[in-house]
Amino acid sequence: MKKSKLSTKQKTKLKNLRKWVEKEKKRLRLPISPKFSYALDSRTDKILLCFSIPYQDGFKDNGKPKIRVKQKKTYLNYITLDNWKDVRVQDDYDRIKNEYDISVSQIYLDESSLIYWIKKYLTPHRKGTRVLSPASIKTDEFFLMEFHKWLEQNRPKYKNIWSWTERGEIVMEEYLQYKQKHGGSRHRPWNDTTIKNGYTRIKSLFNWISYKDKNYPSNVIGKMDIPNPKPQTFTFTSREMDKVKSFMREYEEDKSWSWFIPILRVLLTTGCRISEAVGMRIDDLDFDERRWNILGKGKKQRTLRFLKGDSSADKCWNEIIKHIKDDNGKVMDKEYVFHFKIWRKPNQNGRGGGWKELIQKHYNTSGFQHKFKDMVKMLKLNPKLTPHACRRYFITHMLLKTNGNIPLVSQIVGHESWEMVHHYTKSMIKEDTVMTLDIS
Repeated sequence: MKKSKLSTKQKTKLKNLRKWVEKEKKRLRLPISPKFSYALDSRTDKILLCFSIPYQDGFKDNGKPKIRVKQKKTYLNYITLDNWKDVRVQDDYDRIKNEYDISVSQIYLDESSLIYWIKKYLTPHRKGTRVLSPASIKTDEFFLMEFHKWLEQNRPKYKNIWSWTERGEIVMEEYLQYKQKHGGSRHRPWNDTTIKNGYTRIKSLFNWISYKDKNYPSNVIGKMDIPNPKPQTFTFTSREMDKVKSFMREYEEDKSWSWFIPILRVLLTTGCRISEAVGMRIDDLDFDERRWNILGKGKKQRTLRFLKGDSSADKCWNEIIKHIKDDNGKVMDKEYVFHFKIWRKPNQNGRGGGWKELIQKHYNTSGFQHKFKDMVKMLKLNPKLTPHACRRYFITHMLLKTNGNIPLVSQIVGHESWEMVHHYTKSMIKEDTVMTLDIS
């Protein structure tokens, strides 16, 4: 939206307001910090209170807090340009000062406080030369802040890290029991997987504190016997796969499913991950050799080949070619194989002509997951099925087809550890397991 300009009359009144505010600051003998000023919303003539709040954005390499400033604006209730003399400078200052003090107190924390170490822990370089991903840090932040929030409400004494040297294990057990019953902000009880994950990340924090501070004892929360969660090993049965095959043939030309079915076919044919399928790039394809160079999880590279003569591979490869070549057989000028067209308006200054077409937007994993749920519901399949069942289905079939050649299957699906293949299949090879991979 284009920013509205102030009229001459509005500028004059706003100038008078600011002069009066400066006089009031001197009269009230207000400190220089925190600084604040007043602005005007030209559309509504409402007065805006403008101020800045410092906050800590991690730590520097030397261990000192990295401080940034956040700009804030808020409307003053019932005060417009016509009645600007109703502004209460002292009240506005007290309001800002309170928020400012809270923010500053969170920056310069006592080294004995748990929140100090949590903020220091949530940095990408905490493990030497290894750089942690933003997703990993975000997950750590969720579990640790949930833990700290519970301590504030129930055990404020244990916000001090040295309090954990006494009865730390008991408090930790109490916290996990609470989460098993009440859960988090959505009031959903945590399952075994979440409990295990939360405990592991909290324990890692305390171990890290012990590593950084040699005076701090190790193993303050003890070793708790938390059972490993049972792996979800749901995959397609033979009847369910028959339904999926029929669905793919019937709705192949349907507009609402035209983008979903090709990606589903790639998952079933190659056993790749969802993120790898939706993020397939044209530059990663070798058209002569019919190969797909995948940069998978953990930046590990592998190559998959669509063999000629295999009905499923031929069908899948033809689907890919269909999405990247035009009617003349030329590769389209785009980045991703599976994309959708979006339209954008001209830029904010009104330039740029009419609407512009963008074709570089690829489908995301969440969109595919929602569509997969719709398919499961429509076909009346097992409601616990997820897109990852396609990967389990492929691995199971390949093990049966190769007479249990685990190293080969691990290489195909991008697993360094052979045990991961066992994780997928140890409870899947049953009487009703799919015995064929023909999805053409």
